[in-house]
Amino acid sequence: MNIFKTWNAKLNNYASVELRGNQLLNHIPYISMKDVDKLTDSRIIFIKPLKEDYLTINKCSYKNKVFIDILDDFSNIRELVNTLHNNITAIWPSYYALSTFKMFFDRNYVVYHQADQRLSYSSYNNITKPNAIYYGSVHKYRKMFNNIKCISPSKNNLSILTNYNIHYISRTSPYRYDPVTKLSTASKIPNTVVYLSLSDVGYAEILGQEYPFYIEKFKSIEDVKASFNTAIWYKAIKRMRFINDNVLNFNLIQSQILNIINN
Repeated sequence: MNIFKTWNAKLNNYASVELRGNQLLNHIPYISMKDVDKLTDSRIIFIKPLKEDYLTINKCSYKNKVFIDILDDFSNIRELVNTLHNNITAIWPSYYALSTFKMFFDRNYVVYHQADQRLSYSSYNNITKPNAIYYGSVHKYRKMFNNIKCISPSKNNLSILTNYNIHYISRTSPYRYDPVTKLSTASKIPNTVVYLSLSDVGYAEILGQEYPFYIEKFKSIEDVKASFNTAIWYKAIKRMRFINDNVLNFNLIQSQILNIINN
C-alpha cells in the first residue's frame, strides 16, 4: 500500500501541521485534501482533522486504511462518531484522551507530541538563576500567577525559550486533552523544569506522581524558584532528562507513529 498524509488547507500555517506533517512525517508524501478521496488501496493519515473533513475521511475509509491524528480538536468527536466507518484508526495525544474517547473507535493508539525541531537546543544559555515563562496560546492560559512572563508561540520567537529554566504549564478546562508539546519542548532544554497542576492529567501521566514541581506541592512560583540548585531541583531535572531520552524523544515518537501506519 502507498502511504500519504493530508490536512485541511486552512491549517497550513498552524504549528501542529508543521510539527506533525512537515517534521515528524517528513518522509511521507503529501496529498491535498481535495484530491485525497481519489485514492484507493492506500494508507492515509489525516492530521488534525476539522469537522468539515470527516465526510472526506469517512468516504476514504471505505477504499483505504485511514488514520486520524486528532491532536487538539476534540469538540466534534461525540457528534460525528456515529457517522464514521469502522475502518478508521484514532491516534490520541495522551492516555488520558484515549481513555475518554476510545469507545468511539475500534482501534486506538497514543503518540505523544514531539518538540519543535526548529529550536536550536544547543543554543541553551547557562542560566545562573531561576527564570519562569508561560509559552503558549493566551486563550488556553489559566492565569494563577502575575510574576510569570507570558509569550504567545511563534516560529520567530522560539529561541527565547532557552532563556528560561522554569516552564509553566497551564490549561483552561476545554483544552485539558491537548498534546504535551510544552513538556516535550522543556525536556529538551538542559537544566529546565516544568511547573503545573496535577489536574493537567496528560502531562502528569508522563511526569509521574513523584515529580516535585506540582502546584499541589509548591503553592507558588517563588517556592519553585527557591528550590533552584537544591536536591529537589535536581530530582526534577533527572526526571526531565529521562522523559526526553525515553518518552518524548523525536526518533522514538517518529518510530511509534510510523509503526502504527505501517501495521
